[in-house]
Amino acid sequence: MHKDTIFQVPDLGLDERIHVFRRLFSAPDEFGQLQVDAYVIVTDIFLIVCDTLLCPEDAQWMLNQVQDRLAGRELVVINSHADWDHVWGNSYFADSPHKLLLIGQALCAARMQATENQTLLKNYQAHFPLFKQVRIVPPLLTFEQSLPIDGGNLKLELLATPGHSADHCSLWLPELKLLLAFDAAEWPLPTIEGQHSVDAMRNSLEQLRALQPLQVLCSHGQTSHPDILDENLAYLHTIEERCRNLLATRQPEESELAHPSQLIAYPYEEIIGQTKQEIDHEFYRQTHEQNILRILEKLASEKPA
Repeated sequence: MHKDTIFQVPDLGLDERIHVFRRLFSAPDEFGQLQVDAYVIVTDIFLIVCDTLLCPEDAQWMLNQVQDRLAGRELVVINSHADWDHVWGNSYFADSPHKLLLIGQALCAARMQATENQTLLKNYQAHFPLFKQVRIVPPLLTFEQSLPIDGGNLKLELLATPGHSADHCSLWLPELKLLLAFDAAEWPLPTIEGQHSVDAMRNSLEQLRALQPLQVLCSHGQTSHPDILDENLAYLHTIEERCRNLLATRQPEESELAHPSQLIAYPYEEIIGQTKQEIDHEFYRQTHEQNILRILEKLASEKPA
C-alpha cells in the first residue's frame, strides 16, 4: 500500500486545461486505503476547483500547484456532493483572500451540516491530526437540476445525478466530451445510497451515458474510460435480475439477509475477476453486499402481497 499522500496525476491524456489530483489516506480501524481524486479546470475566465479533498491543507496544496494560472481569473469551487472525502477542504477557500464562488446541488448544504456529519468530523478530529483544521463550509450558490457555466473558451454544465447520494452532481464539458462523474460511477462497482436510491442511480448512469463522453473521470478507482458507465449499469442489471429470480420462487428469511451475495449467487469475485489493480477489497465487498440488499428490499417492497 502507498503511504498517505497527495500528488498530481500525470499522463492521463487529458486536455492541458484539466489537472487531476489524488489523495491517499489510510485509517486502519475505519477502512483500508482511501483513494479520492479532485480536479482543477482552467478556463479564460475561471479557475474551477472540483472537490476539495480531505482537509484545508489538501486544498491549499492543490491550489499551490496551479497558482500561476490564478492571476486574472475568478475562483470557483464545486462540491460534487457532501461526503467528507470530497468537501472537508472547503474551509481553506473560505479563509483565503481570493474572491470565491462555492457551488453545490440544492441538497448539499443540508447534508453537509447534518448532525451525523458533524459527529463524524468530531470523531475523525479526535483520532487523526490530519483533520484538526477542518470546518464545515457549505456551498452558497445552489442549483436543482442543472447549472451552465460559461468559462469563455470552455463551457461546462453541472448536472444533478442522484443515486450515490441525493445531493450528487456531475460535471459535463461538451467541447472536450469529458465527463467528471465523481461518485456517480465507480470502479469496480458503484455505491447506492439506499433502497430509495436504486432507480435514481440507474437513471443517472443512463443520463450520463446518453452524453456519449469520450473520457469519464471518477473520484475513486483510477479509471478514465467511458465503458465504466456501461459496466456500472450492467452490474446493477445483474443484481436486479438475480434478485427477481429469487423473489419469483420465494421470500428470503431474515437470517439469509446477512449474506445477500450468497442468496442471489453473485459473489464479489465474479465482479473483480483477475484484476491486479490495488483495491480496498474489504470496503467494496461490503458495498457489494449492501447494494444487493438495497435492490432486493426495493423489489420485495414492490411485489404484491
